[in-house]
Amino acid sequence: MIAIEDLMKRGRKGRTVRRRPWGNTGIGWMLAVLGTVQVVLAGWVLTAGSVALLVLGELLIAALSVLVLMYRRYLRYRRSFESDLARRARARERGELAGELHDVLGHELSLIALRAGALQVTSTGAASEQAAAVRAQVEQAVLQLRQTVRLLRPDDDVPEVAPPSGWHLAGLIARARDAGATIAVDGELGDVPAPVRLTAYRVVQECVTNAAKHSPGAPVGIRLTVEGDSQLVTVTTAGDAGEDTGGWSGLARLERRVRALNGELSVRGADGTRVTFARIPFPGSSYDNAPPADDPPARRPGAATLRWVFLPALGAIGALLAFHTWATYATVVERERFAGLAAGQPVASAKDLPRRQAPVRLLIPADPIPASWRCRYFTDGNFPLGIATFQICDDGETLTRVHDLRRGPWR
Repeated sequence: MIAIEDLMKRGRKGRTVRRRPWGNTGIGWMLAVLGTVQVVLAGWVLTAGSVALLVLGELLIAALSVLVLMYRRYLRYRRSFESDLARRARARERGELAGELHDVLGHELSLIALRAGALQVTSTGAASEQAAAVRAQVEQAVLQLRQTVRLLRPDDDVPEVAPPSGWHLAGLIARARDAGATIAVDGELGDVPAPVRLTAYRVVQECVTNAAKHSPGAPVGIRLTVEGDSQLVTVTTAGDAGEDTGGWSGLARLERRVRALNGELSVRGADGTRVTFARIPFPGSSYDNAPPADDPPARRPGAATLRWVFLPALGAIGALLAFHTWATYATVVERERFAGLAAGQPVASAKDLPRRQAPVRLLIPADPIPASWRCRYFTDGNFPLGIATFQICDDGETLTRVHDLRRGPWR
């Protein structure tokens, strides 16, 4: 099917905007990063032989996993936020439409009814009968208007009315036939709400008008059915009705009217036949979704995501502090104490060093260690990981190597 908006844009260089699936792409990149980190972690563990590296790496992977979950949650909040904005925009448009109908049409119809009543009283014969008919038609239009306003603005105190069903559409078809149009009708417009009936009337009216304008005498087929909670209107027009650019302006306005009720309007054409299809939901179904007055707006996606991640972030900070405490407990050598050590000193000069070694050893010296040496690793208490920064080796009698790991070289 061809959307009405696409038909209106045929003369605008026909550019098509494609939206990239940022959600799937972003998650794919994050999974790739997680896999890379896992591989690097495995290499570190095999090289350094440190269990602490394994623990640290797994914590890092867990943090990245949380980021992935945050991103997915952000996308979900963003979709909900955009949906809420669209829902409120539709409700606002319906309210503005109802206000215009009430203020403009209500006033004009009341004046017409008043003048028709005065003409009926002051005239006789056929003129009086015509005035009475005009007044009756205006009164029915006022009833339709009141029901439309009540539906579009449910918070307003507008009494419910029940105007006759199908009257307007039958009159439209009868007038078109009197003018020479060939119209076949399948089905009828039952007792449906005023907005649905008026919109169906406008669909048929626009199609019949286009057929009479562009293909006079061509047969017109109208099919009216109810499917689920929607009124379906299908109008088939033979010939090339509405092929010119100007002929689509009425259908474009009609599509906006149908979309205001959360319906759909589409047109397809083939072999000289044009089919206009409209689905118009009933009240209480898909389009009766105006937010109540006390309905708070959806949270912005960024704020909602940060609120969701607040507790995990606190947990991550607490875990990081606990890890630093564990990594630096009884493993810290002050810089001044380390500066007082040198190769060749007796082992007794380093007897006050901590017995426990730093568990996180990311800086691996490049120089080989003889099998007869004993090497110990200490940290200066660096945050947040407490990485080993000092290497002190001895052969049982003297210190053989006192190395600041931050200066390299490393493997």
